[in-house]
Amino acid sequence: MASITIKESIIDYARDKYYFHINDLKKYFTEKGNKFEEDTLKKYLYLYNS
Repeated sequence: MASITIKESIIDYARDKYYFHINDLKKYFTEKGNKFEEDTLKKYLYLYNS
């Protein structure tokens, strides 16, 4: 089974949301048991939104 990337997880989380706060995303990752670096989340959010 292929593992899902951080980028794919963010896209999946944000798919049906018009707006969300990064703290909501961090909570989502924590609840799913996904390990992450806050700087990595910020980087992907910046790149995805550009």
